[in-house]
Amino acid sequence: MSSDKLRVLAVGAHPDDLENACAGTLAKFARAGHHVIMCYVCKGDAASYELSPEEIAVLRAGEAKEAADVIGAELIAGLGLGDSQVYVNEANTLLFIDLIRRTKPDLIITHNPEDYLQDHMNTSRLVFEASLFSSTANIKSQYPAHPVIPPIFYMEPYGSLNFQPTEYVDITDVIAIKREMLSKHRSQLDFMKRHYGDDMLERMEAVARFRGIQANVRYAEGFIPMLRWPRVMTRRLLP
Repeated sequence: MSSDKLRVLAVGAHPDDLENACAGTLAKFARAGHHVIMCYVCKGDAASYELSPEEIAVLRAGEAKEAADVIGAELIAGLGLGDSQVYVNEANTLLFIDLIRRTKPDLIITHNPEDYLQDHMNTSRLVFEASLFSSTANIKSQYPAHPVIPPIFYMEPYGSLNFQPTEYVDITDVIAIKREMLSKHRSQLDFMKRHYGDDMLERMEAVARFRGIQANVRYAEGFIPMLRWPRVMTRRLLP
């Protein structure tokens, strides 16, 4: 692991998941000169009432690119899976192994294992499995083994149920950037309002304010480090 600049890989199941849960932290990493990689796993092809799966996938890919460009992050636009297709199996484990080998992260941010949606929970599990196996040279894939077994930080699930952070990042100075990034996902903002009656921007800001109260700042994001050997660190990695 570099003692100076980090390679930060954030893995979300769908194109808007990272902007909801950890965009403030990613903005702070980027501002400090670290290399930020934003990857979403699924195409986001289920979230529309009018557009076909192919059409909404193209639209959401463009929105994700707009969001990543706000902080100059590298974007990996999907791993080829459709919504509801994130299963823990050999083929998908190899997809995630290659993602980690390709991006060579020093740390990974991803979904909490206890989230509200199968795609989120299985993304978390696949990141966990692949973060170790990606370092094993005898497991063959498209890319060579990554010698680092990166620490994992779990971000807040949508709805925040059963999630008590143990680490906080003060995002007060970048809350406007987080809001701008999430605002790029115009199609999903509309879909969530129509499908669940939920205002994503309002929810995001309310959660950030509540975590800020807990951390004694204005706005914050909360995380839980994955405490499994050999990923435990003796120094703080989050901003």
